[in-house]
Amino acid sequence: STPAPHVTLAPGESIHPQLGPEFGVEWRGELNLVRAGEYRFHLAPPATVQIAGRDATGEPLALDAGAHPVVIRFNRAAGAE
Repeated sequence: STPAPHVTLAPGESIHPQLGPEFGVEWRGELNLVRAGEYRFHLAPPATVQIAGRDATGEPLALDAGAHPVVIRFNRAAGAE
């Protein structure tokens, strides 16, 4: 388990020796907000993020205070930098 998704790879490198450089990953976690408000999430393409089942990639999202499930997906193409 990891508290936050952080990956840095060189071109042609993979996250594991048994996986090729083209792969997909999904990270699941929880976002705990102290106050309600409008939040914007920025991810490097082609990553996407869903908060409480709603797409939150780059667009403002109104969220209540409390816990919200988070899903971040990333599909890396072969030869990607």
